[in-house]
Amino acid sequence: MIDLPSSWAELEDARHITQIPHGEPCRIYIFCAEPDHLKEVLPDEVDIDQLQCFMEMLDRMDERQADCLEGSIKFRQFQLHRTQLPLPLLIDLACSVDACTIQYDIYDDADLYQARINAGAPTEILDRLPGKVRKSLSPMELGQLLRLAEDGVFTSKGYVSIPGGTKLAHDKAMLPPRPAKPDWTIHLEFRSGIVQPISLSLPNTPDAVQDVLQQVKYLGPDGYDDIKISSIIPSLNFLSPPILDDLPRLNALAQLIQDADQRGELVKCKAVLALMDDRPVDLSTAEQLLQSLGSYQFYPELTSAADYGRLCARAAYGLKEDDLLSDYIDLTRYGEFLMRTNDVSLTRYGLVRTLTPDPVRSPLVEAETGGPSMQM
Repeated sequence: MIDLPSSWAELEDARHITQIPHGEPCRIYIFCAEPDHLKEVLPDEVDIDQLQCFMEMLDRMDERQADCLEGSIKFRQFQLHRTQLPLPLLIDLACSVDACTIQYDIYDDADLYQARINAGAPTEILDRLPGKVRKSLSPMELGQLLRLAEDGVFTSKGYVSIPGGTKLAHDKAMLPPRPAKPDWTIHLEFRSGIVQPISLSLPNTPDAVQDVLQQVKYLGPDGYDDIKISSIIPSLNFLSPPILDDLPRLNALAQLIQDADQRGELVKCKAVLALMDDRPVDLSTAEQLLQSLGSYQFYPELTSAADYGRLCARAAYGLKEDDLLSDYIDLTRYGEFLMRTNDVSLTRYGLVRTLTPDPVRSPLVEAETGGPSMQM
């Protein structure tokens, strides 16, 4: 579960965990949404990148634009006779909010008619009515005619009119780009109530690290209020705030992550660090785990004890892919037993097996081995 719009790291982390490829529609569950009317409007299946794009646009809107978007959505729901709208259309409507107008003091057709008359606004559609017909209509009916001519709609905030139609822009360059992968692995921001934050993206050159060290030390020990940590490995965001002497070590840690990323092992880094889910991750622990990355085997395709039990049973008994193992073996219990035996752990990214004695984590209790097992 993530909040949108999110950072690149959070979005990619959710994609890895749920194994959703880029551009693949997925079913989403909205637990809390602002504004509230989006709960019913968003479709059940979406492209997560389109959803991220739409939420970024919504996040940048001011109050007037957001209120106009609510009116545009409601108007299109009336037009299409449906509650849920496809995301490309929602993006189009978000691109068109500046063409809309909103009047916060108009809440029904009678108010609309009176406002137009008081303002001396042109009412061509009413002027074309025969005099007897116009006199026979109530202000509510006359206002309804004006609203239909203006493509207008009433919302909880007031009256929104949508002149000029909707810009078809969801496939154009004016849309926000997908979240870009950062060129850093750890980002630090030293915050202070007195001066502008001092930022440092890692890995960086030793000279850049020393320069920031000097700037922060110049402020004095109480010169900054806190240190914000951002990383492409989300679990590192919860590192204990580093002291100044830790900056060179953090730089080295960021270099380890970048090297692993270039080898295509970024998700493996996340999985190995996830072995510490039940304990706080400090700088020393993160260093040791990532320095000993070769001591772990990572199986992203195995996401449960039953998966591991199925794989081991097929290898041990020579079974084929289509054999109905579950009719003869409790795969979950069998997998759990072999996971204890082979020092295999389940993380949210997949299974991780420790190949050598782990210098960081306490060794798992070795179970008595019995029956066939497979060494992986």
